[in-house]
Amino acid sequence: MMIVYSPFVYMDPLSTNLTHMFCQLFQDALTEYTYAAELAGLGYNIQSTIYGLVVCLFLCIFYITSDTVAIMIVIIFLRASGIAFIVTTHALAIA
Repeated sequence: MMIVYSPFVYMDPLSTNLTHMFCQLFQDALTEYTYAAELAGLGYNIQSTIYGLVVCLFLCIFYITSDTVAIMIVIIFLRASGIAFIVTTHALAIA
């Protein structure tokens, strides 16, 4: 679990709603990239709290390589930062 602290999340009702909408849209945008991982038992969740954003990665199976977790983390944060990227079967290429 990773927590991104920000005092602006619950600063006012507008910020609260925009943060919630960001979390929902962000999860929707990652759906096509994370579908295969979710079928394999690797999942994630991003939600807003009173302290900031919470990103959780979770495993639903007993065996998984650390490479898969690392790729998921890279995809989540590259997508959040707006950097274009291409996912191939064995590598992650930043375009």
